[in-house]
Amino acid sequence: MHCLHHATYINKNKIDLNMENQKVKFSQSFMRDKYKGMTVRKNFIKNTQKFFMFLETEFGFWKYKYRFSKQKKGDIASDTIRYENCYINRKVEISNSYQPHDYGFRIDLFNLKSGKSKLISYVLKEKQDDNQEYLKEQAEALRYYCKIKQFKYMKDTMDYALIFLSIYEESTSLAYILFNVDGIDRSTPRLEELNSSLGWLQAQGLVGKEGKEYFWTEAGTSLYNSIGAKKKKQNIFNQWDTIAKKFMKLPETDFKPEEITEKEVASALRKKM
Repeated sequence: MHCLHHATYINKNKIDLNMENQKVKFSQSFMRDKYKGMTVRKNFIKNTQKFFMFLETEFGFWKYKYRFSKQKKGDIASDTIRYENCYINRKVEISNSYQPHDYGFRIDLFNLKSGKSKLISYVLKEKQDDNQEYLKEQAEALRYYCKIKQFKYMKDTMDYALIFLSIYEESTSLAYILFNVDGIDRSTPRLEELNSSLGWLQAQGLVGKEGKEYFWTEAGTSLYNSIGAKKKKQNIFNQWDTIAKKFMKLPETDFKPEEITEKEVASALRKKM
């Protein structure tokens, strides 16, 4: 969607698990041999991606950077995987440090706007198992924290906002919705995104439907006017971001997705052309 960092981060998600390529060695004071060290590191990286996947699927974070650090002698110092959600200005760093000073696992949460950080959790090296299975419990604790702080999944609200802006105030046919989406995002929404968005918008009372056409309700028009787009002369991308953030603050509600079919979309696209 419109978070321009998204594609860049996704392209950097591949983490090289071939430790030999990193040309590092392991201190004998830390582990019995370097092969055990490689196993622990591989398990840490693998399980972090596995157990903390919810940051991406539930809360709209993107895994955008992995790094390792080493000492001058070549001893490995730490592994860190970072996740960022640019819409809510939050970054999560999940790291494991192996050297005598400040060693152990930790989760740090950063506010990208204020620059402040908070230690969410830590596990000393002595408390860790070689398989790094303790990460499952740490992930569940972080998931609970994210729910308490209401770090909602931004991707859904970006989809909803895009469809909302593609309807406008007057009655809008499916063909014109798809035409407007293409004009804003240079794309055609997936059928699932389209149906979910229209279902959610109606359940929130922001969009109504008459026959096969959609329109903004009074509540939808009021929400759009509240962002002051016309007075501030906001471009469409700023409107998109602002409305998506407003959607994040709306209460959760059950909704039934629309039942638009692939055949109907194909027909609408032909009319659009």
